[in-house]
Amino acid sequence: MKNSGFDGLFEVPVGAGREPFEEPDLRGRADFQSRAPRSGADFKAMAIARLKEAGATIEKVNFRIQGFPVDAQVSGRNGRPFLVLARGTPDEQDRGALRRTDTVEKAGFMAMQLARRQALPIILITSDLPKRSTRAGHYLASLSDDLWDVVSYRADLKGFQRLRAHFTAPIEKVPPAAPWRAPEKISSPTLLNEISDVDARTHSSPHHPTMGDLGHE
Repeated sequence: MKNSGFDGLFEVPVGAGREPFEEPDLRGRADFQSRAPRSGADFKAMAIARLKEAGATIEKVNFRIQGFPVDAQVSGRNGRPFLVLARGTPDEQDRGALRRTDTVEKAGFMAMQLARRQALPIILITSDLPKRSTRAGHYLASLSDDLWDVVSYRADLKGFQRLRAHFTAPIEKVPPAAPWRAPEKISSPTLLNEISDVDARTHSSPHHPTMGDLGHE
């Protein structure tokens, strides 16, 4: 029997093992994961600056209430204190911050837990708000009982005006009627809709002649 000179279980190709194994896009995902904490920390600093612009005094930052993290506790010139959660990114993204359903879910969980454990109203500062018609917008509106207000860092002048009022205006007993918590708009029926509904019912339930109908022909 001819001996090939190879006694192993497998024949390893020449050159195998020279290059380290790496999953596709591993570097990109690792870079994203390393950037995410830095991005979040940068945005929290931006949120603190925006709170100061609105007239808030920063009482303390980065602490916990019964194990749940809080980004800041602030108070206004009107004497009212708030807890603050900050969720966002320094750079605008199509699916950044609260435009992501998973971000709303995580922020919502923290807001609900904090609302159960203490009495201070909670303000959520974000970089980007979702449209009310999206799933993320639906999730956010469902947090209406847990959040006093949600204000976007970008493209939200009315939100900033509300934020400033929270710290400088007479203290309100009920949360503001902000767009993020508004009920979803339901389109009103039109005459064409009503005609279409009638036609649909007619075609779906056609009239079958009875003996009485035939007798009158």
